[in-house]
Amino acid sequence: MRRRDLASLAAAAGLVAGLGVTAGPAAAATPDCRSYQYVRTGTLTAGQSAMPWQYFFTTAPGTRQEICLDGPDGADVALVLTRLTPTTPQTPLGYVPVASAPGAGSDKTLTYSGPIDAYRIYLTAVNGGGKYTIGLNLS
Repeated sequence: MRRRDLASLAAAAGLVAGLGVTAGPAAAATPDCRSYQYVRTGTLTAGQSAMPWQYFFTTAPGTRQEICLDGPDGADVALVLTRLTPTTPQTPLGYVPVASAPGAGSDKTLTYSGPIDAYRIYLTAVNGGGKYTIGLNLS
């Protein structure tokens, strides 16, 4: 996914209010994403996007998704959660943004409780780059 596309996803995710989304800017201390149920590491360069899990994950009704990003120092990384949309004659199958972690920086957390569906997580290095750790809890 191109940087411009992911920035559009992040902007659109901000429009999805009242769907059980809570997000916060980076905490004062670096989050310990390694303690989450599912953990991935990787490297981003400026302008690059990544999907840490190269597949979607599904949730059961009432599942809370907690996402933690410990990004590269000095970088600005966009964190966006997307959900698979149903196919209709008016809407082609695809992923739409449902939540994003606001603010600049690279250490972020995001919590989302939504309908049963298939989800993907996207990262984009808006500025800077380096190694990251991302964690996902499903409860």
